Order: sequence, then C-alpha cells, then structure tokens
Amino acid sequence: RAKWSCSQETFNSYVKENRLVIPRGGEGMPRIKNFLSELEGKLPNTWLDNIATNEEGSKEIEELFGSNAYFSAPKPTGLIKHFISLGVNENDIVMDFFAGSGTTGHSVIDFNRTNPGRNIRYICVQIDESLKENDAGFKDGFRKISDLTRERLKRAAKKIKQENKSYKGDLGFLFYSLFPSNFKTWRNYNGNNIKQLETLFTQHESSLVDDWKPEN
Repeated sequence: RAKWSCSQETFNSYVKENRLVIPRGGEGMPRIKNFLSELEGKLPNTWLDNIATNEEGSKEIEELFGSNAYFSAPKPTGLIKHFISLGVNENDIVMDFFAGSGTTGHSVIDFNRTNPGRNIRYICVQIDESLKENDAGFKDGFRKISDLTRERLKRAAKKIKQENKSYKGDLGFLFYSLFPSNFKTWRNYNGNNIKQLETLFTQHESSLVDDWKPEN
C-alpha cells in the first residue's frame, strides 16, 4: 500500500512548484528538488586546477621564511580559502588536526581579511614531533614542527598587517601545550585482599600526583 510522508496539500504544492522528481520513468521513489538559487554558499566543484598549486604553497613559505626547504609540499592558502568559502559560515571554527606548515591558520586570517564580518576562527593541532638534525628547520634553530607552525602564523599575521595597514581584524592566536596529568591514574583492583584494597584507597586519598605543580 502507498505511504505518504507529507499531507496531500503539501504534495500538491510540490507539484505546483515543480519540486517533485520521480526517477526511473516514474517507477522510483519520489524526491524533492532543491533549486540552486536557494542554496547558501558556493556550488562545490571537484575540478580544482584553477584554484591553487603546490608551487604556490612553496612560494608562500619562501616569502615568509626566505626559504621553501622547511616543508616538501605545503598546501597553498588559495586551496584552503576555497574550501572555507564552500562550507564555513559566520563565526564558525575551522579545525586542522595536522597543523604542519600552518597553512590552515594562515588561510583563515587572510580569508577574514577579504571577507569582513565573517569572523572565522581556527584551531590547529600538531603532535609533539621533533625535527631531525639534517632538516633545514633544525639547522635554522627550530626544534619541533610546532615551532615552525607558530612562527609561520606570526610572520603571516605581520605580513598581512604590513600590506593592509587599515585592517583591524584579529590576527593573533593562543598557543597551548599538553603536559602529563597532575591526577593519579586509578588502577582497577579485581582481587579480594582487603589489605591491598585499603592500601589502594589510601594511595588515592589525594587525587594529585606527589610532584604536581600549580603551573601545570
């Protein structure tokens, strides 16, 4: 038997507004048509040849550091800004779990510059990965990938400000590091020795580790 997902009145309005599509020559499940003019943002296009290139990404690094040897294939800001324009709304947060060269953060602050009022923010995450002694960044005084990420964001912000002196947007960022927890790890006890269980509870009378520091 037939099943309705809307009222007869709603169905009639779909037909009247040319919103009803029945595929496979009328044998398929009826579907609702969305018009392009009603969609927010840009229409995604999977063909990205004219957006940006890896060469542009390397050139951006060279303009900021004087060398493009720090990263082998940094993403260009043009590519990331294109993705931001497709799916990010006002006051949204863009998150990058592999911060690397810092392209995402750089792209967000430059996108805000060219799109007043959008106020996009970003969170960039980088694991505590050390540079190798033969890496160009290590030879120039950097010790971790996150050091390069942070320095890139500082220099990108400075460059944007120098080239756009009247720009009043936020170009700063906060940096956080993870430290070992100050709280003791609870060890599950599956035995039936009362003395051992009492000892375990005694050890956890204070939930803080013995050498904890307020600044951590």
